[in-house]
Amino acid sequence: MAEVYGLLSQAYSRQQVIQYCKETWDINEAQGDTYISKARKLLEDDCQLSRQQFLAEALARLRRYEQAAAKRGQMQVAVNSARLQAELIGLAS
Repeated sequence: MAEVYGLLSQAYSRQQVIQYCKETWDINEAQGDTYISKARKLLEDDCQLSRQQFLAEALARLRRYEQAAAKRGQMQVAVNSARLQAELIGLAS
């Protein structure tokens, strides 16, 4: 199931996922469709974020990018990340 979830989140088509399932697990199309259906439900559940939850996750990612960039001496990347954080919380435009 996790592999099908990953394929769908990487924009694989239904046919590509079905083919992957056949080759990997030797299952028929109907079973592949069942896996796809369950994986799509999980994707939908994962996307049910509130604006506040999305903002919190985005800010956390940007902070990690800023820190990693600064450690590598990529100061422009770090500055861009900080700028984007400010934009997301409404301090800059």
